[in-house]
Amino acid sequence: MASPSHTRPGAGVTPAPGPLRLRACAWLAGLLLGAVHGVIAISLGARAGGAPALVIALGLGMALGALLARWPSDHLGRRPVNLATGLLIAPAALGAALLPGPWSLAGAAVVGLGAGALLLVLPQIAHELSLRGHRRLTPQALALIPAGAAASALICRWSPDAVMTAWLLVLGLGVIHALLAASLPESPVWNAAHGRLEHSIAALKALHGPLEAAVAIDWTRLDAEMLAVQQPLTGADLRVPQVRGAVLTGFVLVLAREAPLGAAALVLGLRAVADAVGASEAPTAWALALSAGWIAVSALALLLVLRVDGLRFARIVLGVALAVLAATVLVASAPAPPGAGRGAGAALGLLGLIAAQWIGLEPACRGAIDPRVPPWLVAAQRSATALGESIARFATILVPIIVVQEFGAVTAAYALLGFEAVVLVVVLGRLPRSVTGG
Repeated sequence: MASPSHTRPGAGVTPAPGPLRLRACAWLAGLLLGAVHGVIAISLGARAGGAPALVIALGLGMALGALLARWPSDHLGRRPVNLATGLLIAPAALGAALLPGPWSLAGAAVVGLGAGALLLVLPQIAHELSLRGHRRLTPQALALIPAGAAASALICRWSPDAVMTAWLLVLGLGVIHALLAASLPESPVWNAAHGRLEHSIAALKALHGPLEAAVAIDWTRLDAEMLAVQQPLTGADLRVPQVRGAVLTGFVLVLAREAPLGAAALVLGLRAVADAVGASEAPTAWALALSAGWIAVSALALLLVLRVDGLRFARIVLGVALAVLAATVLVASAPAPPGAGRGAGAALGLLGLIAAQWIGLEPACRGAIDPRVPPWLVAAQRSATALGESIARFATILVPIIVVQEFGAVTAAYALLGFEAVVLVVVLGRLPRSVTGG
């Protein structure tokens, strides 16, 4: 007689493919955002005219997208907004690649609109479609931004029209993102909050299988109840000292996350290294080295997100301290005559800023929340954070580009060092030690 089986329940059952699709969609969103950064990097590296106008178009579009996406996400669902981001970005990138003059900038603005909406809906999708305890998908996705920019730099390196090729890469990633978004179900939390519990159960089963769904549905109900009581932030709320302090903490977290100016270091990398070695564009060896560094930053950031959580305040302070050190390297190398030595200093300093942002600060600040935030204002704070992030990213790319172009690398390096020192003081003085994961 065959002996009875003593395997645990569910053993031998093929895992549901839903989590793989969810992770692929999130990671591709990070690569897509990185490719958008890559367009700016390629434009600056090729010394194409109108780079500040391109940044303004993308930045204003991102801020508007983050602001406008809240209503359809709340009332129409997460899935339509996630799908719409790819459907907006793909044709707009084609227009930016092929159309002349102002029409190209209009295409860039629509790409920014989609990217801003993606910054708002990505955390919602990642949080609400993941199982409890496996909700670090957003930091994983955004860790891939430098890798997306590196892919753009590598693909465009040998293209006869690098800027057009960079836009076409954005188009391709936008199409793939739309296809992956279409393969995902609506958020179980959103369905439950709108009285469609049977759809929530079906989505959880499709994503995670029946065993996991049986447990996850209880957490989904709790999240839906929390979603149902969310209120907009009002002036009356701001008169409460605890709420006012929590809002200030949110602004400090956005400031800390963007403090290393890693996004500016990413888009200025090719141009800055070319200037440092005395060339009109970055030599191939330097461009390959920078791209390899960006990929290494993404790989290490992704590894740490998967392995490390907690100790957010300590990681934020260490990230800002690394940014100060990288700025010091740039200050030391900027006055040197053009050549390999100055190029190495510029490359190391810029990579240090990128590492400080995406390895240290981005995962520590992402999802962080002041424990004093009332439960009914959590969604309002997250929406405000998405809008603030879009505006901050726009400013921290545009201002350094203007400073470098108008005042030169030496002035920019000293201004960067002073800025990092001020941010370190603000973080130490204003950020609560008790900041936690949201």
